[in-house]
Amino acid sequence: MFVYAHQDDELFTLPLLREFLALGDEVVCVYLTSGSFNCDEKVISVRNEESVHILTKLGVRESSILFLGQEHRINDGELYQRLESAIEGLESVSAQGVESVFLPAWEGGHQDHDACHVVGKLFCRLHSIERVFEFSLYNGYKLPGPLFNVMALIPRENSSIAYSARLTLIECISMFRYRSQLTTWLALAPFVIFKFLVRSEMEYRLVDVSSLLSKPHTGSLYYEKRFGVSYIDFSNTMSKSSLWDGMPLLDSLDIT
Repeated sequence: MFVYAHQDDELFTLPLLREFLALGDEVVCVYLTSGSFNCDEKVISVRNEESVHILTKLGVRESSILFLGQEHRINDGELYQRLESAIEGLESVSAQGVESVFLPAWEGGHQDHDACHVVGKLFCRLHSIERVFEFSLYNGYKLPGPLFNVMALIPRENSSIAYSARLTLIECISMFRYRSQLTTWLALAPFVIFKFLVRSEMEYRLVDVSSLLSKPHTGSLYYEKRFGVSYIDFSNTMSKSSLWDGMPLLDSLDIT
């Protein structure tokens, strides 16, 4: 199972999806936000169609592509405020037979990506799923101002990194199929192309679902600088959720 925040996040995992599908594995892709800032049905429809096109061409069954954020009307950018709705949506997906779960990394790049990580991790705890992995989208680790890293996991102690297959040229070009997000992909394209075609590595690593989460890295997070959401607000809002009763995920607030 692949858990994403937004339609188009799947592009960061295409090599991995391709590997599983080549092995004949069943792949389920779920999205926890609507992909729209105000649940605009026209925007949602376009974004859904873009992701369905990419995934079905790769071999994912359309019935295995689930837009839970649309069903629960979770706005883009607000997932951390709607944890109960998100976990309710995930709980509607049967965990039976799920062997592995892939989540956006806890990296401070986008508040929805980090909230998606938390929701997915909680789901895996509740269902005793141990093979849980994280993949990087983008983050501002050790970079000033508006600069960001793309598809680069933040180093962690005692965590190993595995590598996936090279992204094919056709898959690389497919980023421009997300026409509703063309501005975003024009900014990301040089980094994605370099990452896959030059270094030819997609990083992912095992996640300890029993561990507590502290601030992704010291200094300002990228979503604080780019989207105006403070880590204090993000952390405090999530910590108020009743979901954590007897099962904490967030460490004591650390804002260094």
